[in-house]
Amino acid sequence: MPEHHPSLPRSVSFQDRVSAEAVTIQQGGAQLVEATTVQVTQGGVQEVRAEQVTLENGGIGKINAHRVELTNGGIGMARADAITIEDGQIALAVANQVSGKELNCAVLIARHVEGPVTTLIDERTAALGGLVFGMVIGLIMWLISRGKAKSN
Repeated sequence: MPEHHPSLPRSVSFQDRVSAEAVTIQQGGAQLVEATTVQVTQGGVQEVRAEQVTLENGGIGKINAHRVELTNGGIGMARADAITIEDGQIALAVANQVSGKELNCAVLIARHVEGPVTTLIDERTAALGGLVFGMVIGLIMWLISRGKAKSN
């Protein structure tokens, strides 16, 4: 691939690693993108590390950013100060602030949430899961200790 000036926007079809000031991926993909601003449209990236990430009609596996904007796309895991979701889905979102018209997250951990939220795991489900897990572990430990007592 020809040399590219790091301060200019960059379009790629597919790259292992892309590092620049601003990265634009349209109908392409990359494994790792490190930049100040990243825009992905109809593309996919395995991992993004940036200040600002905009994703439209695409997917990103893992994001670590200051701000994330998602429109009609999907993200596996996002860690950001602020996340805005416009008709998209995130499996795991960890942020100070999450906002949008329709927030679809399997697991959402946020200080402030603005908008209707749909999650796979809510407080009751997490508490019930913890209770069941604790009971199963307790039962296994009891059975192990009982088996040891019989063998003595």
